[in-house]
Amino acid sequence: MEEGLMKPITIVGGGICGLALGIALRHHDVPTKLYDSGTYPRHRVCGEFICGATDEVYRDLHIEDIFSDAHRHSSTSWHYQGKPVFQADLPVPALGMSRYLLDQRLARRFTKLGGTLHDDTPFEWRNESSGTPGLVWANGRVVESSPWIGLKIHLTDLAPLNDLELHLGNHAYAGLSAVESNRMNACGLFRKRPGIRARKETLFFEYLKASGLSYLAERLQAAKPDPASAIGVSSIRFGPQHLPDGKCHLGDHYTAIPPFTGNGMSMALECAWLAWDPLVKWSRDHLSWEQCLQIIHRQIRQRFTTRLQVAQWVHPLLYTPGFQPLLATMARFRILPFQSIYSLTH
Repeated sequence: MEEGLMKPITIVGGGICGLALGIALRHHDVPTKLYDSGTYPRHRVCGEFICGATDEVYRDLHIEDIFSDAHRHSSTSWHYQGKPVFQADLPVPALGMSRYLLDQRLARRFTKLGGTLHDDTPFEWRNESSGTPGLVWANGRVVESSPWIGLKIHLTDLAPLNDLELHLGNHAYAGLSAVESNRMNACGLFRKRPGIRARKETLFFEYLKASGLSYLAERLQAAKPDPASAIGVSSIRFGPQHLPDGKCHLGDHYTAIPPFTGNGMSMALECAWLAWDPLVKWSRDHLSWEQCLQIIHRQIRQRFTTRLQVAQWVHPLLYTPGFQPLLATMARFRILPFQSIYSLTH
């Protein structure tokens, strides 16, 4: 079918999911507009490695070459009270790349393929129903009250202890992973502490110290933090969002997995992968909008339900001080079912 005869699709949200979906749609000549309230490139709070997406996902989305120079992370270590308690090889290497670079590459690919990108442009939907046919919502987590804050900063001249580090703190955990340009991404999830007052470039370190991770704060501050990369996000909620039916939700707008799994970026790509084919068929008038939504949301539920349930169960064990000694003991004695947890959450 000629492009002019295909029904257009509008994507709200230019993160990984929205951009990858837009690229796949343009490869099938679907007229596609994408709106994002931010500009490219920019930093985002993120673990900045993709763990779980298959070669089929990258290939079908036509983005495999974008990761040709990404870091290949093959091992992980967990740390408790400043000591390593667990180390393991990953079943499949994780791909390390900053959101700053990845989003920039995806945005360029989308526009090169003829997609229309409106960045720095909040989508005005007052005159449209949220369930308007052809309207896809991939604009991140729904803002809700939450006791959590996510923080991130990049550093240079920092020697890693492992490819992927996880450090357990008091109602907190933090992770380290290498990205491009000799940089390390340091990010963390913390219980909000209203007493902490600090500039954005030092807030991450103050939260580390308040969460019993002073040893990690000292190690990171001895490197070279990049103040421009420091960023935070609050109103974090994990699990399926409470959203109305009849609306095409994708990515974090549909559901968000706890970050310890390292599966959030992968799920964003997988959502795009599950959605592109039904959306192309709707654009070609081979499916009704209702049929299209039913297929997309059924596939998402089938693919993600187990990993979300397991992640929600394991998550409190990582950040709760009462559970952490047990977790560390299980890890030291090699009875922590890491491979099973990994399999069930990816």
